[in-house]
Amino acid sequence: MTPTWTDYLNAVEAAALDVKASLIDGRSPEMPSLSLPTGPPAPTEELRREQVAQLLDQVTEMLGQHRDAVCERLASLPRQRPRAHSYHAVSAGATVDVMG
Repeated sequence: MTPTWTDYLNAVEAAALDVKASLIDGRSPEMPSLSLPTGPPAPTEELRREQVAQLLDQVTEMLGQHRDAVCERLASLPRQRPRAHSYHAVSAGATVDVMG
């Protein structure tokens, strides 16, 4: 069954709100499968489309802030230096230990 524009906008709004809540709750969002309605939206749906678009902008901004915060946390993690006798990418192929 092809959804109406009202059904579609309601589903997009619910998905956006779930993404927003998942950022706050620290869980993965549940993304539904959305199908576009056929034909153009009715002029009466324009205000609703603008409201949903504003919500999507807000959630996109939140996702960007979350991504930036995660990147900062990852960058601040301590890094281990390779041990002198361990195998790592820098010395790969530089020496061969045939006795090991």
